[in-house]
Order: sequence, then structure tokens, then C-alpha cells
Amino acid sequence: MIKDMLISLFSTFVVGPIQAELNTKLLAAQAPPEIISQVVACAAAAPEALSARAVQDPAWAVTSVVGVWLGQTAPEALLGQAVPACGTALEAAKPYLTALKT
Repeated sequence: MIKDMLISLFSTFVVGPIQAELNTKLLAAQAPPEIISQVVACAAAAPEALSARAVQDPAWAVTSVVGVWLGQTAPEALLGQAVPACGTALEAAKPYLTALKT
């Protein structure tokens, strides 16, 4: 029950905004649709992984969420930490995400 509540909270307040931001950035950078769909699939798997980690380590959960909200932690870094399988998708998206920062 607690895990289901955490999944819902992470989906709504962390992953949803991160997914929207990454999607917007990738579209603006004209990333290929394959890369965008890989990142979307990765983000869809993140709430369950984040909630599992939050149950095991509540301090990590708090510092991670605050770090993303304050801009101290890159959203893609949080997804990469939470879902190791996201590494490939995020690595493929990195050139498009960094192209907008320059």
C-alpha cells in the first residue's frame, strides 16, 4: 500500500514533470522519434523503481526530489540512477539535451 502511494507520488510530482521537460527539450532539439520514444519508455518504468528505492532509503528520496526541484540534480541523472536500463536511452538523448544548453 505504501509502495503504491509512493509510485503515485513519484509519477505525479517527479517523473511526470521530468518526462514533460525531457520531451519538450528533445522535440525542440529535433531529436529522432526513436530516441524520444526510448526516453518516454524509460520514464514510464521510473515510478516503480523510484518508489522501491525510496522505501529502502527515504533520505535518498528526499534529497533526490529536492535536488531536482532546486536544479542541483539533472532530471535525466535521477532517471539514470533509478532505472539503470535507462542508461542507453539517456546516453542517446544526451547530445540533443546538451545542444540546447549552448
